[in-house]
Amino acid sequence: MAWSHIVELLQPVLGVLVLAHVLAAAVIDARSRRFPNALACSFALCCALFSISLGGVEHLLVCGVQAVICCAALVGCELLWRRTHDGDTGLGMGDIKFLAASMLISPLGALLSFSFGLMALALVGVLWKKHSLPLLPFVASSMAVLFFVSNVA
Repeated sequence: MAWSHIVELLQPVLGVLVLAHVLAAAVIDARSRRFPNALACSFALCCALFSISLGGVEHLLVCGVQAVICCAALVGCELLWRRTHDGDTGLGMGDIKFLAASMLISPLGALLSFSFGLMALALVGVLWKKHSLPLLPFVASSMAVLFFVSNVA
């Protein structure tokens, strides 16, 4: 039995592991405003295996290239932002790590979740009059909604 067939059989387990990582990231970010590297690596590994279970190594490579291009652009924008705003952060690097890992499964789905999470964050920030809030709880919520809608429809 080939490695890709084993991964296909484990797809439901991998899906649960990915969702568990999303939940853990949201909780940790809400409490400490961090996305630890160990969790980021574990999340990326689960996303990579889940990506292989969806479409093989080719799917992972295509998604990986798109993730690198998108996240490199975001890192560049973030560094430019910090340089022009006296070191104030916009997006955190943990947020970009989270996006990169989740893009390994579905680049469009991850970008949509991230975008909806950013919009929800902005809305809550304005309503609560907060200058800064953690992003990952909002992204995790939008990911859960997108996952539910895409699997029900």
